[in-house]
Amino acid sequence: MVGMVGTGRTTRARRISAEHRAVRLTPDEWMIPPSGGTSGTTSTGAVATSSKTG
Repeated sequence: MVGMVGTGRTTRARRISAEHRAVRLTPDEWMIPPSGGTSGTTSTGAVATSSKTG
């Protein structure tokens, strides 16, 4: 999704992902804030995880 700043892209994307139980991929929420933060967490507080099979 693309558009100008402040046009509601994030809000709309969150609604779409909730309505369709979809995964929303956004690098902005994966970045560690310049003031610090905890590695492996998003700005929303969700913990990034991965799993390996095989």
